[in-house]
Formats: sequence, C-alpha cells, structure tokens
Amino acid sequence: MINPKLEKLFLETYDMHADEIFRYCYFKLSDRDRAKDATQEVFMKVWQYLVGGKEVTYMRAFLFTVASNYVKDQWKKKKALPMSMLQVNEDDEPFDFPDPDESALTETEYRLALRLFQKLSDEDRQLLQLRFVEDKTVKEIARVLGERENTVAVRLSRALARLRSHIK
Repeated sequence: MINPKLEKLFLETYDMHADEIFRYCYFKLSDRDRAKDATQEVFMKVWQYLVGGKEVTYMRAFLFTVASNYVKDQWKKKKALPMSMLQVNEDDEPFDFPDPDESALTETEYRLALRLFQKLSDEDRQLLQLRFVEDKTVKEIARVLGERENTVAVRLSRALARLRSHIK
C-alpha cells in the first residue's frame, strides 16, 4: 500500500518542479517530444526511488541530478545531438515570449541571445541555463553538479566572460 504522505509529497514536488525539469530537458535535448518523455522518466525514477524507502533531503537538486543523468544516458544511446534551437518553428518556441504588444526588438534580442548561446560549450550552456533560466543559486547548482560552490562560481564567471566575448 502506498503511503498517502509520500504520494502527497510526490504530487506537490511534481506540481512545483515539472515545468523547470521539462525546460532543462528541452534545453539539453532540443526536441519537445523527447523532453516530455524525459520529464516523465525523471519523475518515474524519483517515484520509484521514494517508494523504495529512500529519502531525499534536497528534492529540487535531486530532480536535476536525475534529469542530468537521464539526458547523458540519452546522448550515449543516440550520439549527442547539437542544440538546434535556431531551427525551432514559430509554434514550437522553447519559452513564451512576452505579451504580443511588446516591440519586435524583444524578439530580435531573444533570437540573438540564442545564437550567442549556441557558440558556448555544453558545460557553459548548462551552467548559464541553471543560473539564469532556472534561477538557481550557486549553492543549488553545486549540489546538482556535485561540485564545490567556489568551483561553480568560478566556472560561471568564466562562462559569462566567454559569452561576453561573443557579444563583442
């Protein structure tokens, strides 16, 4: 029999984090359907882990660790695919644009940012995504990546410097 408290915890976790796990997977896999499947798999793995009687101290960090491992497994199975975000259809945008009343400049800036982002390494993109798209703190990123906070802060600073160099 399933523990009702466990089920409630899991459902609350899903409601709070499913969107950001999907965005993470979409960013890494560059395919909406594969990202949906990945998100489902991540939550299934977490559910099985919890039902197995194991405890999770930092659920958000644990979710991103499971998602990261799942994405890496997908890359191994099907050779890493480059992020092809510049070839995304209008109906299949990875993020919602602001209100339609916003100027065309916003959309142009968005597309420019995506192009610049493509010039970065996978490691730099992951760090910047976690920090600025997922709005994670350095401490949370360190937990997700299994690295020291200082290491993450230095890597993040260097990734930003490389991004700035592409802007110039």
